Amino acid sequence: MKKSVVILITLAALGLWFTFTGRAYAETLILSASPLECNVGDTITVTYHGAPGNPATSPYPGDAIELFPSGASDVSQAVAVQYLNGSMDGTLTFTAPDQVGTYNIRMLAEASATIAVTPDIHVHTQAVLSATPAVADPHGAITVTYSGAPGTQSDWIGIFEADVPGGQFVASQSLNSAKSGVLTFNAPDKPGTYNFRMFTGDVQAALATSNDVQVENMVMGTPVQIVLRAYSPAMTVNGANTIIDPASGAVPIIKNGRTLLPIRAIVESIGGAVKWDANEQEMTIQVENRTIQLGIGQTTAVVDGNNVPIDVAPQVFNGSILLPLRFIAENLGATVQWDAASQTVTLTYKRGTFTQQS
Repeated sequence: MKKSVVILITLAALGLWFTFTGRAYAETLILSASPLECNVGDTITVTYHGAPGNPATSPYPGDAIELFPSGASDVSQAVAVQYLNGSMDGTLTFTAPDQVGTYNIRMLAEASATIAVTPDIHVHTQAVLSATPAVADPHGAITVTYSGAPGTQSDWIGIFEADVPGGQFVASQSLNSAKSGVLTFNAPDKPGTYNFRMFTGDVQAALATSNDVQVENMVMGTPVQIVLRAYSPAMTVNGANTIIDPASGAVPIIKNGRTLLPIRAIVESIGGAVKWDANEQEMTIQVENRTIQLGIGQTTAVVDGNNVPIDVAPQVFNGSILLPLRFIAENLGATVQWDAASQTVTLTYKRGTFTQQS
């Protein structure tokens, strides 16, 4: 008889339901939050099941789900509060706090006693990730610029097929705890559309995703079309949207009636390269077999060893080097269309323009 009583007491203690402040609620509460890695201002989705079901009855506010700094020991430290109004199951959304740090979500019966807590949620600064050029040859070099990484040993960036939300990365590189920097990847050998994504730890929610990069076999004569608009930081390369320079925020400008364009973004988008000598304040542009040397403030450039006048000297604007539209058109071999109404520039360059024929 004594053994039966012990079994009954044990079953009652482990039962699906028990009483808390006069109300029955599920012993196996479910409280989850996603994602556990996010940026300031991101949406955090909270799913709950088995809440007590206490409605708000004066002076009691009822059950609540609240966002806390992970080390908080007092209910007054809650960053955000949502009352359940008697609901026992459902989904809520919170906005990640503006303050970088570690948080968790807690369920409180009668908004006072903590009865469930999620794993820690890590809130980071807004991560930014960009890739150039927007159109690349298979195995060609792609430059990836990043900032706002968490700064842990588990941070990494991978290249993915753009139309696959999750999936397996094609290649990856560790950030080695750096919060910002520049990486170089080789484009995949398979033509297609790709992007770069930043993660910390396993593949879950990406902290940042770059612009799309189109990988295609660029044969001689293949056109590359670049569209820019005055004072806009965005451009398109063969229809793919990208940011001209996320680090500097460079934009085309109009000065004294002349349109000046960010040269690095254009050169890299047509497969060329730019080298900058900070000591001499000079840059060298290499596009196929053409070499152009310029100095900031100088009205003469050296193009394949020949002096060529520039109608407006190269200028530095917000850390980016700008060149006049006419110089770009005449010396990079591009055709240019200017729409005065929309202040839009369309440059078209054909691969092979400066490649010596055997």
